[in-house]
Amino acid sequence: MEIVLKENPTTGYSWTMDDFDTTVLQLEKDEYSASPTEGTVGSGGTHLYRFTGQKEGNVTLTFRYYRNWESKDTAIEVRSYSIFVSDNGKIQSVDVKNKV
Repeated sequence: MEIVLKENPTTGYSWTMDDFDTTVLQLEKDEYSASPTEGTVGSGGTHLYRFTGQKEGNVTLTFRYYRNWESKDTAIEVRSYSIFVSDNGKIQSVDVKNKV
């Protein structure tokens, strides 16, 4: 499963993921990629998170878009994903909740 979020670190804002149960879901990739307009002042890109299911269970992934020198409570956007992983490690369902 991949989650791709728009990000613009030139503003000081970046996505941060809260802790989650890594026995159910494992993070395989956590990577920022600049857009092709890199070098243009104020250009942003995308942040890719890739996960694989490990065992049956439910897990919630919460991402916060904020400046890392400020409190998580100052996030200008919060995205939560409720995920169910089946007993064979296959990700069965994802429910998305966004707060702006």
